[in-house]
Amino acid sequence: MQTLSYVIPPTEISHLRNGGDIGQNAAYTKEVEALRRVLEYPPAMLGFVLPRSFLDSIGFRALRQRIATLYKNVSVTVFPDKTFNKASQEVACITAHNITLPTAPYSYATVFSTDYNTFQRTGEPTWKDSYTDLVSRDGDIILTRTPLQSVWEVLRSYPTLASVAEVHVGVHYKTGLLAERISDILQPEFTPGFQRYTTT
Repeated sequence: MQTLSYVIPPTEISHLRNGGDIGQNAAYTKEVEALRRVLEYPPAMLGFVLPRSFLDSIGFRALRQRIATLYKNVSVTVFPDKTFNKASQEVACITAHNITLPTAPYSYATVFSTDYNTFQRTGEPTWKDSYTDLVSRDGDIILTRTPLQSVWEVLRSYPTLASVAEVHVGVHYKTGLLAERISDILQPEFTPGFQRYTTT
């Protein structure tokens, strides 16, 4: 099987016109433009280093969808900005292929800046997760995950507070009327309650 991979470290932000499927006049990096061109003739195995914002920014949704359509296995590892000399933000290493794996086809890992030296010694990220389905938000493929993602997925089927109760902010009194609504003596139409007192 012929394979080809691309790895391009982050360099500078460019405002390129004629961005094709990621939208005209969209601000994106030269690496993303290179990815767009590579995906026109997709390799069997893909590897790219891109700005972290590529994973969930709405401006790159078409390219994320393209990757999800072309490849059955996608892995993402997010590194701190100090990984590359010219990076001014977190960077994401994306690898993708169609080799059948016995494990979950998608994985996400992140290396915190405080753990980068440990990662260099051990190869272990700060946090990692494997999953069977990509995260979708309003039809948009999201390539990022958080440690709480599995909790959110479990809670998604549970009723929300708004479905079982009427949510509102409570009673507000205009300035100057508070003294008219609170009394130390029981009066008609008044209800017993508590008033918060502050001392100076």
